[in-house]
Amino acid sequence: MFDDAGSARMLEAFEQRYTTRYPVDTEAGQKVAHAEIHERQFWFRERYVPWLDSVVSLRGARVLEIGSGNGSSTVALAEAGAVIDALDVDADGLMMAVPRAELCGVRHQIQFQVGDAADVAELFPAKSHDVIAYLAALEHMTFAERTTSLQQAWTMLGPGGILVIADTPNRLWYFDDHTSFDNYFHWLPDDVALSYVRIAPRRDFGGDFEASDAALRLTRWGRGISYHDLMIAIGEDVLQLYVSGEWDFRRQRDPDFATWWSGTTQGRYQALLREISPEVPSGFLEPELAVCLRKPA
Repeated sequence: MFDDAGSARMLEAFEQRYTTRYPVDTEAGQKVAHAEIHERQFWFRERYVPWLDSVVSLRGARVLEIGSGNGSSTVALAEAGAVIDALDVDADGLMMAVPRAELCGVRHQIQFQVGDAADVAELFPAKSHDVIAYLAALEHMTFAERTTSLQQAWTMLGPGGILVIADTPNRLWYFDDHTSFDNYFHWLPDDVALSYVRIAPRRDFGGDFEASDAALRLTRWGRGISYHDLMIAIGEDVLQLYVSGEWDFRRQRDPDFATWWSGTTQGRYQALLREISPEVPSGFLEPELAVCLRKPA
């Protein structure tokens, strides 16, 4: 994503951001650094932005991104022409987000702000946004935090506004490739998950689950959500508000991918979910939630 000088600057920012958790002199640290500096931005730029742009033109669009993190998705949206208010609870994310935006020439399009997603209405009381986006964000919130934030965000959107949720693990899916790297983890009650995660295939949690706030730390690592959360936060008509899903967009754009996918275990499982729940839009039955909802005019 960057030339040598830019990569060096981003690596320095990464080291400041993750000084102790991911040392760059280790193989694991180098892998995480490459993902956070290059891969995630590429992924948002090449996968999610074309889909979103097919739903609502991002050129000049006013976007509120809740949970902007290290700025990978923020910069990808700005490169497509959006003007963005980027909110994140963790000020440390700015260590990477600001230089990323500067290197990509879009810093002037982004207003970074530190704050809690559950206070979004208070933080942006007089602003109007065409799009409010949660990109790789909702899964890291407690149930109360995401419900409150979604309720506020939906109220803030004007008629015809778009709510975007993407890159969020779907709790209906059988495999968790986000936190535990194991089958069925999404389905476990929180107390069972907290005990099981200590023996799950993934081993790089450090001492997080020996701490007194282990339950909260598990939430921050990420737990899958589903359309049920949105029905609780926004209303029972959520399924009728569905406009588009990224997975269907990708299959339409790439017939070879669609053919391959249908023959995989995942594709067969997704087909089974659609058979069981034909009333649920397909975007809610994929490995991850990547959906757009439109507020009625």
